[in-house]
Amino acid sequence: MHYTIEKIIKGDGRVIAWYEAALKMWKTILSETGTCDVRKLAARVTIEQPTFERACGGRWCGQEIMVVAGICQFYSTEIGFQDHEAEVLAIYDAFQASYCSLEVKSIADDVANAYSIKELRQ
Repeated sequence: MHYTIEKIIKGDGRVIAWYEAALKMWKTILSETGTCDVRKLAARVTIEQPTFERACGGRWCGQEIMVVAGICQFYSTEIGFQDHEAEVLAIYDAFQASYCSLEVKSIADDVANAYSIKELRQ
């Protein structure tokens, strides 16, 4: 989350457009693959990583936005991930099972820790 936060602090308004693009891509991904089959979703995110990088600010920002948008699209400060725990865990697990870069997997772990995602399994 460091790359996009830095850009926001420096006033780079493109970040909003990049997140909007990422959310559209996620909508397509989830409508086509769903979250029931983690292996299928993992294969899809592997394929889509370069697309996110191109559409969302380059390699580092694109990787970060891919993960943050994928997981946090289901989060609300009022209710957390309520009623979306299964989707969030599937997306996190898909990143970990994917052939995405180690950086993407690390970002997924960072987001999981920041949003207490692993505790959703309990």
